[in-house]
Amino acid sequence: MKRITLLIVTVFILSCSSGAEKQDTPAQKPPKKEDAYMQKLPSIDITVRLYDNGYKSAGIVYLADNGWLKEPAPMKKDGVWMTVTVTNIRELRFYFQIDGAKWYPSKNAAAAYRATLKEVWIRDGIAYPYDPVKGKKPAGMFDVLTLNLHTYQEKDPLVKIGYVAEAIAKADADFIALQECAQHSSSNKVTEWFGVTIRSDNMAKIITDALKKKYAKDYNVFWDWAHYGWGVWEEGVAVMSKKAYPMKHPASQYISAQTVKTSIDSRMGAIALFELPGAGLLRLVSVHVSWGDVQSGQLAVLHNWATKVNAAPGIILICGDFNMNFDSPGYKQMTEEYGYSDAYRIANPGGKADGTTSGSRIDYQFLTAGNVIPVLAQRLFTGAPDWDAAFKQVSDHYGVLVWYKVTSDK
Repeated sequence: MKRITLLIVTVFILSCSSGAEKQDTPAQKPPKKEDAYMQKLPSIDITVRLYDNGYKSAGIVYLADNGWLKEPAPMKKDGVWMTVTVTNIRELRFYFQIDGAKWYPSKNAAAAYRATLKEVWIRDGIAYPYDPVKGKKPAGMFDVLTLNLHTYQEKDPLVKIGYVAEAIAKADADFIALQECAQHSSSNKVTEWFGVTIRSDNMAKIITDALKKKYAKDYNVFWDWAHYGWGVWEEGVAVMSKKAYPMKHPASQYISAQTVKTSIDSRMGAIALFELPGAGLLRLVSVHVSWGDVQSGQLAVLHNWATKVNAAPGIILICGDFNMNFDSPGYKQMTEEYGYSDAYRIANPGGKADGTTSGSRIDYQFLTAGNVIPVLAQRLFTGAPDWDAAFKQVSDHYGVLVWYKVTSDK
């Protein structure tokens, strides 16, 4: 009995000793590997200019190496702008405090801006790579918006469509790609676009009509539909461009094996061609890809179609709702197998996981290599109702707005 008792006591002492040793010498965690995109960035100074809408004061809150600033850095008035320069930073992620009380657009991380440019201007919620007050965008620069409109499933959908038109007008968007862009199957036919029946409540038509009537901006538009949404909506995709970019050879094609209008797996792309000064032919595609096992095949058809539609030199830009996360097989298929660049990620190297829905990043602009580079990108319609149309919630998706620059390097 004594021998058993002694054995139990010895085991107890040894176990306590072992625990103490573990506490004194904790296991070393492997160092966190920095994202390769971020490793490439040099440290620079970034000047941010916020348009002064009669503010008494403005401060910038940004993400530093040791976390978000607890107190906003004050901005100085400079004509029509409130200005601040943040020094020795690689990528600036930021938002504002207005008049010491209101957060612009909000403390919600999804609404935060990102920039790697040395200068960025913010007006009406839109981030610009140039001064929008002084005049037109510089030669060789264009912007593209992609947005899933949620097929009339939003409360007050016409109001929200109006916010979309307003944001397009204020961003002076050159090109737009829309998905879940619908019309009701029982609505009156009012016209045809390139042989496709357009009804009175077609979402692309409402947007282009509003842009012309309210903002005096003319857009070309092509739309076609892939399947019925919620049984009654003719749900499709659209490509839009400013009149300065005439639309050539608009066309649509199923990328899915399924082509029955009553199947949700019937998926379509819309394409149009545009002459882009200095870059050649722009092939712009708007697409809504399925999720699940059928996705890989749809991506293969999409890529093959986009690359073979025209042999002229230029670039391909495929925009839309891809229903895949940034680290998924589908994403790798587009970026690694087919060689597309993730435009939002190029402009925002630290933003690989920035959601375009409430939790996941599934909306993309995929760009082929060439002498066109993404320089600034932001998510629109992230849900900050007290501010500009660019922040209003209009869908179950956010929009993705990317500014591109044509360079002399090919």
